[in-house]
Amino acid sequence: MTPVSTQDEACTLAHPTTSSFAAWMAGSAEGGQNAVKDANLSTADRSAQLTAVFQVFLNSQRYTPKKNLDSMLRSDPTCVGVEDHPLIGRDKRRLHVLQRELQRACLTATLLNLPVARRAGFILIDVLGFSEGEVAKILDTTPSAVHTGVGRARRELTSYLEPRCEHMDPANPCHCETRLGIALERGFITWPDRDDLDGDVPLVSRTICPDAERLYARLPGPLPSPRSPETTCR
Repeated sequence: MTPVSTQDEACTLAHPTTSSFAAWMAGSAEGGQNAVKDANLSTADRSAQLTAVFQVFLNSQRYTPKKNLDSMLRSDPTCVGVEDHPLIGRDKRRLHVLQRELQRACLTATLLNLPVARRAGFILIDVLGFSEGEVAKILDTTPSAVHTGVGRARRELTSYLEPRCEHMDPANPCHCETRLGIALERGFITWPDRDDLDGDVPLVSRTICPDAERLYARLPGPLPSPRSPETTCR
């Protein structure tokens, strides 16, 4: 097969799952697109594409800037009154969309703190639905190593989020509603370039979510998703 000659052609060749995986790994649509370009895809085979993208992240940290959420969003007193912010303008739908964008951005940023291989395994299995055997082939390792790595990723995410995030437990101190003002003020989020975030109702957590994988399985990804907005844990 003749290799793809340009980076733009590589992006065109990318399977939708490859683009989604890259965006999840980078934490943003733009970062994922840059990683796909640098992967220089030369085949339409999805598994081979995912391996190429994984190697890009394994060999470079520039696609995944890490953020200390505790210092960025949780160091100052909470604030509820954000209705007059220019991005909201007292529009309840816009307020609700931004709450969901904050949830998405915060949980995605948490994911980026995992080591590359552990993060890749977690995304491929718990977000994109691959089997351990398929992931072992993509990451060039064994199913046993994948099982161990994903288990550690789940425990690390749950350990971090369980005492903090309202979406793990409504009694926790960090709520999207009360952190939205700080997130907007500090540029952590802005108006999302997508139309798949629900603006009809406020984002309010009502039930305890026992594990991180269940939370991430229904989280809107960095790329707009056709999946239902209904979630197992809200």
